[in-house]
Amino acid sequence: MKKALEYLYIFSKFSTSLILLISILVLVYFFYISFKNQEKSTNDQTEIFYEKLNQNSEEIYKVLKKVEITDSALVEIKKLLQKTPEENNLQQINELNIKIIELNSKLESISIDLKEIKTLNTAQQKNEFLASNNKNSILEKNKSQIAKLTILKFENNLDFTEELSVLQNLNDAKKITYLKKLI
Repeated sequence: MKKALEYLYIFSKFSTSLILLISILVLVYFFYISFKNQEKSTNDQTEIFYEKLNQNSEEIYKVLKKVEITDSALVEIKKLLQKTPEENNLQQINELNIKIIELNSKLESISIDLKEIKTLNTAQQKNEFLASNNKNSILEKNKSQIAKLTILKFENNLDFTEELSVLQNLNDAKKITYLKKLI
Protein backbone atom coordinates (compact mmCIF):
# COMPACT_ATOMS: atom_id res chain seq x y z
CA MET A 1 0.00 0.00 0.00
CA LYS A 2 2.86 2.30 0.84
CA LYS A 3 4.42 1.75 -2.61
CA ALA A 4 1.10 2.46 -4.31
CA LEU A 5 0.87 5.76 -2.46
CA GLU A 6 4.43 6.61 -3.46
CA TYR A 7 3.63 5.86 -7.11
CA LEU A 8 0.44 7.91 -6.85
CA TYR A 9 2.42 10.79 -5.32
CA ILE A 10 5.08 10.61 -8.07
CA PHE A 11 2.38 10.35 -10.75
CA SER A 12 0.55 13.41 -9.37
CA LYS A 13 3.79 15.45 -9.31
CA PHE A 14 4.65 14.34 -12.84
CA SER A 15 1.16 15.14 -14.18
CA THR A 16 1.20 18.58 -12.50
CA SER A 17 4.59 19.36 -14.01
CA LEU A 18 3.40 18.15 -17.41
CA ILE A 19 0.26 20.31 -17.26
CA LEU A 20 2.31 23.38 -16.30
CA LEU A 21 4.77 22.73 -19.12
CA ILE A 22 1.96 22.41 -21.65
CA SER A 23 0.32 25.63 -20.39
CA ILE A 24 3.62 27.49 -20.71
CA LEU A 25 4.05 26.21 -24.27
CA VAL A 26 0.51 27.34 -25.12
CA LEU A 27 1.21 30.81 -23.70
CA VAL A 28 4.45 31.04 -25.67
CA TYR A 29 2.53 30.09 -28.82
CA PHE A 30 -0.09 32.79 -28.18
CA PHE A 31 2.59 35.42 -27.58
CA TYR A 32 4.30 34.41 -30.81
CA ILE A 33 1.06 34.74 -32.77
CA SER A 34 0.26 38.15 -31.27
CA PHE A 35 3.70 39.57 -32.02
CA LYS A 36 3.60 38.16 -35.54
CA ASN A 37 0.24 39.87 -36.14
CA GLN A 38 1.63 43.19 -34.89
CA GLU A 39 4.43 42.95 -37.45
CA LYS A 40 1.91 42.33 -40.24
CA SER A 41 -0.21 45.31 -39.20
CA THR A 42 2.87 47.56 -39.14
CA ASN A 43 3.82 46.43 -42.65
CA ASP A 44 0.26 47.05 -43.85
CA GLN A 45 0.30 50.57 -42.41
CA THR A 46 3.57 51.43 -44.13
CA GLU A 47 2.27 50.09 -47.45
CA ILE A 48 -0.88 52.21 -47.15
CA PHE A 49 1.23 55.24 -46.24
CA TYR A 50 3.46 54.80 -49.32
CA GLU A 51 0.44 54.30 -51.59
CA LYS A 52 -1.12 57.53 -50.34
CA LEU A 53 2.20 59.31 -50.69
CA ASN A 54 2.53 58.15 -54.32
CA GLN A 55 -1.04 59.22 -55.08
CA ASN A 56 -0.41 62.64 -53.59
CA SER A 57 2.78 63.08 -55.59
CA GLU A 58 0.94 62.17 -58.80
CA GLU A 59 -1.81 64.68 -58.00
CA ILE A 60 0.77 67.38 -57.29
CA TYR A 61 2.50 66.58 -60.58
CA LYS A 62 -0.82 67.01 -62.43
CA VAL A 63 -1.44 70.33 -60.71
CA LEU A 64 2.05 71.53 -61.61
CA LYS A 65 1.45 70.65 -65.28
CA LYS A 66 -1.78 72.64 -65.26
CA VAL A 67 0.00 75.59 -63.68
CA GLU A 68 2.69 75.44 -66.37
CA ILE A 69 0.02 75.43 -69.08
CA THR A 70 -1.68 78.49 -67.59
CA ASP A 71 1.66 80.27 -67.22
CA SER A 72 2.49 79.63 -70.87
CA ALA A 73 -0.97 80.89 -71.87
CA LEU A 74 -0.43 84.06 -69.85
CA VAL A 75 2.95 84.62 -71.53
CA GLU A 76 1.29 84.25 -74.94
CA ILE A 77 -1.38 86.77 -73.94
CA LYS A 78 1.25 89.26 -72.85
CA LYS A 79 3.10 88.83 -76.16
CA LEU A 80 -0.13 89.34 -78.10
CA LEU A 81 -0.90 92.48 -76.15
CA GLN A 82 2.48 93.94 -76.91
CA LYS A 83 2.33 93.07 -80.66
CA THR A 84 -1.19 94.11 -81.49
CA PRO A 85 -1.79 97.33 -83.35
CA GLU A 86 -4.64 99.55 -82.23
CA GLU A 87 -6.89 98.63 -85.17
CA ASN A 88 -7.30 94.97 -84.20
CA ASN A 89 -7.59 95.74 -80.51
CA LEU A 90 -11.33 95.11 -80.27
CA GLN A 91 -11.14 91.70 -81.91
CA GLN A 92 -8.11 90.72 -79.86
CA ILE A 93 -9.74 91.99 -76.69
CA ASN A 94 -12.64 89.65 -77.37
CA GLU A 95 -10.21 86.78 -77.93
CA LEU A 96 -8.37 87.73 -74.77
CA ASN A 97 -11.64 87.77 -72.85
CA ILE A 98 -12.38 84.25 -74.09
CA LYS A 99 -8.89 83.10 -73.08
CA ILE A 100 -9.27 84.78 -69.70
CA ILE A 101 -12.53 82.91 -69.17
CA GLU A 102 -10.80 79.66 -70.13
CA LEU A 103 -7.92 80.46 -67.77
CA ASN A 104 -10.37 81.27 -65.03
CA SER A 105 -12.09 77.90 -65.44
CA LYS A 106 -8.71 76.14 -65.44
CA LEU A 107 -7.67 78.00 -62.30
CA GLU A 108 -10.93 77.01 -60.62
CA SER A 109 -10.30 73.37 -61.50
CA ILE A 110 -6.76 73.70 -60.12
CA SER A 111 -8.07 75.18 -56.89
CA ILE A 112 -10.58 72.33 -56.60
CA ASP A 113 -7.76 69.83 -57.12
CA LEU A 114 -5.67 71.58 -54.47
CA LYS A 115 -8.57 71.43 -52.01
CA GLU A 116 -8.95 67.69 -52.68
CA ILE A 117 -5.25 67.17 -52.06
CA LYS A 118 -5.48 69.11 -48.79
CA THR A 119 -8.43 67.03 -47.63
CA LEU A 120 -6.58 63.84 -48.55
CA ASN A 121 -3.55 64.98 -46.56
CA THR A 122 -5.63 65.87 -43.49
CA ALA A 123 -7.49 62.56 -43.68
CA GLN A 124 -4.16 60.73 -43.97
CA GLN A 125 -2.76 62.59 -40.96
CA LYS A 126 -5.86 61.72 -38.93
CA ASN A 127 -5.50 58.04 -39.88
CA GLU A 128 -1.84 58.05 -38.86
CA PHE A 129 -2.72 59.67 -35.52
CA LEU A 130 -5.43 57.08 -34.83
CA ALA A 131 -3.08 54.24 -35.79
CA SER A 132 -0.36 55.49 -33.42
CA ASN A 133 -2.92 55.85 -30.58
CA ASN A 134 -4.17 52.32 -31.25
CA LYS A 135 -0.60 50.99 -31.23
CA ASN A 136 0.12 52.73 -27.91
CA SER A 137 -3.05 51.33 -26.31
CA ILE A 138 -2.15 47.79 -27.46
CA LEU A 139 1.36 48.21 -26.05
CA GLU A 140 0.00 49.41 -22.69
CA LYS A 141 -2.45 46.50 -22.61
CA ASN A 142 0.41 44.04 -23.27
CA LYS A 143 2.49 45.66 -20.53
CA SER A 144 -0.32 45.28 -18.01
CA GLN A 145 -0.91 41.66 -19.00
CA ILE A 146 2.79 40.81 -18.60
CA ALA A 147 2.80 42.56 -15.19
CA LYS A 148 -0.22 40.49 -14.09
CA LEU A 149 1.50 37.31 -15.28
CA THR A 150 4.63 38.25 -13.31
CA ILE A 151 2.58 38.86 -10.16
CA LEU A 152 0.86 35.49 -10.55
CA LYS A 153 4.20 33.73 -11.00
CA PHE A 154 5.60 35.54 -7.97
CA GLU A 155 2.64 34.50 -5.83
CA ASN A 156 3.05 30.86 -6.94
CA ASN A 157 6.83 30.87 -6.33
CA LEU A 158 7.67 30.36 -10.00
CA ASP A 159 10.54 31.83 -12.01
CA PHE A 160 9.46 35.22 -13.38
CA THR A 161 12.79 36.64 -14.62
CA GLU A 162 11.82 36.35 -18.28
CA GLU A 163 8.69 38.41 -17.74
CA LEU A 164 10.68 41.05 -15.87
CA SER A 165 13.20 41.29 -18.69
CA VAL A 166 10.35 41.71 -21.22
CA LEU A 167 8.81 44.43 -19.04
CA GLN A 168 12.21 46.07 -18.74
CA ASN A 169 12.52 46.21 -22.52
CA LEU A 170 9.02 47.65 -22.93
CA ASN A 171 9.11 50.34 -20.20
CA ASP A 172 10.86 53.70 -19.99
CA ALA A 173 13.90 54.62 -17.87
CA LYS A 174 11.87 55.65 -14.78
CA LYS A 175 10.30 52.22 -14.34
CA ILE A 176 13.43 50.23 -15.25
CA THR A 177 15.02 51.00 -11.86
CA TYR A 178 12.08 49.37 -10.07
CA LEU A 179 12.30 46.34 -12.32
CA LYS A 180 16.05 46.02 -11.67
CA LYS A 181 15.35 46.02 -7.93
CA LEU A 182 12.82 43.22 -8.43
CA ILE A 183 15.31 41.18 -10.42
